[in-house]
Amino acid sequence: MVAWLSRLFEGLPGADQPAPTARQELQEYRRLRRRLVANIASLRAFGFDTQAREHSAALKIFDRRIQTLQLKAGAEAPHFP
Repeated sequence: MVAWLSRLFEGLPGADQPAPTARQELQEYRRLRRRLVANIASLRAFGFDTQAREHSAALKIFDRRIQTLQLKAGAEAPHFP
């Protein structure tokens, strides 16, 4: 709960803060992707296949965003199956 509340009070990009760079966004998406992959594995382990499929669809969206940001940031784009 503390982590959730702290996210509410974190500064958002605005007049006093610069917008995140493509590299920073890429790092954030990679972190979220790792967490989502772990969540999918956990759901499947406990038999929640329907929710795991929904999360897998969200994972594909993250993969597309990561690939786009990698091209934008000039990083090498890995192949996601």
